[in-house]
Amino acid sequence: MEKDQLEKMIAHAEGKHSEEMFLLSWTLTFQDWTNIFDGSLEGISKPASARLGQFLAGEGHGYPVNILYVDFLPNVRVTDCAILLNR
Repeated sequence: MEKDQLEKMIAHAEGKHSEEMFLLSWTLTFQDWTNIFDGSLEGISKPASARLGQFLAGEGHGYPVNILYVDFLPNVRVTDCAILLNR
């Protein structure tokens, strides 16, 4: 998921659509979590959600994000991520 989203962020920033809004989809697909994990979406989204802030401050720093999709909202510090993105 991280690699995929980073590649899309870079392509968006460098591409002909750089003036358009960018959607960062920090979500695990149903296929991903049913094939890899044995548990609820809430449970398996916690590690991915915890990594979002680090991703935005590190690899994703400097790339515009206009819309952020997440799997399980209570597990993500969305306000902190928005502040980080808009400094």
